[in-house]
Amino acid sequence: MRIFPVNLSFCPVSLARRSVAFLIAVCIGLPPSSVQAHGLPDFTVLVEQNRESVVSISSSSIVREQQFPFPFPFLDPRLMPQLPPRERRRSGFGSGFILSEDGYILTNEHVVRGATELKIELFDGSEYEAEVIGSDELTDIALIKIEPESKLRPAIIGTAENLKVGEWVIAIGSPLRLKNTVTAGIVSAIERDASSVYVPFIQTDAAVNPGNSGGPLLNLKGEVIGINSQIISPTGSFAGYSLAIPIDLAIGIHHKLRSGPVKRGLLGVKFGILTDEQRDVMQLPGIYEGGALVSEVVPGSGADKAGVEIGDVIISYNGTPIKDMPDLPRQVAATKPGSTASFQVWRNGEVIKLQAQIGELGEETAAAEEEEASELASETLGMVLRDLSEEERQKFETAVGAILEGFVPGSSTPDELVAKIPPGSLIYRIVFEGRTIGFRDAAQLSGFLKKIKGGKIGFWIKASPEQNLILVTADLDAKSDDEDESQLDDQQ
Repeated sequence: MRIFPVNLSFCPVSLARRSVAFLIAVCIGLPPSSVQAHGLPDFTVLVEQNRESVVSISSSSIVREQQFPFPFPFLDPRLMPQLPPRERRRSGFGSGFILSEDGYILTNEHVVRGATELKIELFDGSEYEAEVIGSDELTDIALIKIEPESKLRPAIIGTAENLKVGEWVIAIGSPLRLKNTVTAGIVSAIERDASSVYVPFIQTDAAVNPGNSGGPLLNLKGEVIGINSQIISPTGSFAGYSLAIPIDLAIGIHHKLRSGPVKRGLLGVKFGILTDEQRDVMQLPGIYEGGALVSEVVPGSGADKAGVEIGDVIISYNGTPIKDMPDLPRQVAATKPGSTASFQVWRNGEVIKLQAQIGELGEETAAAEEEEASELASETLGMVLRDLSEEERQKFETAVGAILEGFVPGSSTPDELVAKIPPGSLIYRIVFEGRTIGFRDAAQLSGFLKKIKGGKIGFWIKASPEQNLILVTADLDAKSDDEDESQLDDQQ
């Protein structure tokens, strides 16, 4: 970086009334016109016009937890009598914005998930009980309703269709329970793929923290262009990037929620996006930029009945090319169940046109998730894991880690782990092959554990928020006394 020496002795006092930006530009050798033309926007009017449309949301839910008696020495904890589940109250916090004068409010599904009680606080401090009209977990959208005493001030709904990277945006919400907080930044990316294949997220660098969820993201016209939903961070606190759901998608889901659950189409295939090497092997012409490579066809599904085969490359769906990975599931999901969809596949060097009756995404997905969860628990040392609640994050003073719910009965869980890690413990880090491994949440920890087949392992845990972190260890290759005796019997 070059430094330009400047002599300011020539500047008369009369220049004090001129633009500071002009003087800075002259002093460092920049064209003064560019500095004058590109000042920071004034957000004050924008905030004044929109803050009354933003609400704070407090949720309360009852969770049931399995109780386990304290393990006694020399007694297998899995053989001890089970205590009845206990109930405890869990609280959460988030944001939302007003859609209509009569009290409809839009927020995130995860803000109201499992809530038995919802309280809405308006800008003027008045509070109301809220009812969940409907919610959609796959897009993280929820519609709630209050009965206000007077007409409310709805937010101005815009569009994200013409959004460009670099545009100024502001977020309004209640991060860390700091109500009516305003932060500003720019759009740093669009159509970002993240936790949901059904949502092309808007990425911004406007500071967003726990409690902002469900609040609006606005452009400089004062229009809502997105719903703040997620944070990209290794710690759970703002690390420079956040994600918002495009308002166009959210409003579409909101209209569906007014009449009932959201219904999505189901084709019945599992697929992956083609690599360059796979494209070369299959001799896919360059005119087809993307494509979805079918790896499995669900028996009895619309795809199966239409004649889709493993190895087919789906290159278009209802006339729209498949270019990026989310294209196919988004287009199929938007198709009305029971309708007929036409699509093209590349097979054995030629394009084949097919038609399929679209099913409904629902029971099949739920059954698959349940089976996957059961399989996952059996492959993670028998551990049943979940993410921390907002309340637990505060008590344990961490935004990362996982909570141990319990152990799968009859699994091959080492007795050491059952005895040393009580249910409800925070698992903060694991130690394997001499390395301390950090993880964000239960899913990432499960992914690590599935890869471990044997050896010595350690867990940094907190049995309760009041305790210090301790390292507990287990030898996954060691056999219990019962297993040794069984082997002796077999040898005899």
